Amino acid sequence: MHATSLSKLEERKQAFDSVLREDLLCFEEHYGLIDAIRYILFQSSKRLRPLLVYAIGELFKVPDEKLHPIACSIEYLHNYSLAHDDLPGMDNDMYRRGLPTTHIHYDHATAILVGDALQSMAFERILQHDIFSSHEKTVILKILCRETGVHGMIKGQYLDWQRQNKHPLSPHYLGLIDHLKTGGLFRCAGDMVLSLVPTCDSTTIQVIREVNALLGVAYQYHDDHIDGDTYICHDDCRAFFSDPIPHFSHAKDKAIWLYNCSLDKLSTVSNKPCLLQDIIKQLVSSLDSITIQ
Repeated sequence: MHATSLSKLEERKQAFDSVLREDLLCFEEHYGLIDAIRYILFQSSKRLRPLLVYAIGELFKVPDEKLHPIACSIEYLHNYSLAHDDLPGMDNDMYRRGLPTTHIHYDHATAILVGDALQSMAFERILQHDIFSSHEKTVILKILCRETGVHGMIKGQYLDWQRQNKHPLSPHYLGLIDHLKTGGLFRCAGDMVLSLVPTCDSTTIQVIREVNALLGVAYQYHDDHIDGDTYICHDDCRAFFSDPIPHFSHAKDKAIWLYNCSLDKLSTVSNKPCLLQDIIKQLVSSLDSITIQ
């Protein structure tokens, strides 16, 4: 990947970290929970979901002042899900991003409360920001609820828990897991921004929504490859393709194929170099460089 594109992504990531630190001041309290929240938020992170917010905002010329609270909100929600996923009752992970997970570094109760706090902070961030009209707040919060609640991310996590524990699931539900569990926040990031550009034509909006959905599924396979998970669902993206979908033996191959499909779809509405294109190409490049022993 071109060095200039990498530099642009890194600059955006560092700029967002500054925005996030400033945003946390709104929640500053003189007790220990905020330190535990900082602990999970400022570990080494790709900031992929906030970057998607800025990338889609760039395509539709949405000002950064409106993108900042959305990017913070999506990052709070993402880290809430990580704090809870890592707990012994869920994935029972001891390390994340090279550091002890929140419940290991602190304790189980703190990790639960960190997740609870981050979830409420995501909604509070939108509600309390003066830059959005009342209508914009209502639409954005509806999207947050739809994509992260019992019809979205939580549903996907529950179905995946059922799968991991050998409960029988139909191909329909197996195909929903990645769309909801990982894809929910990807779609959420895009749809919240798209809600601010009501004059955009419906075809372009549909293409961008499909790009986000494909990225969400691709990133789950990306993550599965890193974790050594060999499970592949063949029914998770048929809605986006009229032609037969290839069957893949390795998660990495399916992830790269889906990333390339998302680039092809993006090119139908934007053939100029853009941040969204840079993000996808960087994901492909990083996946190509990973060798699992």
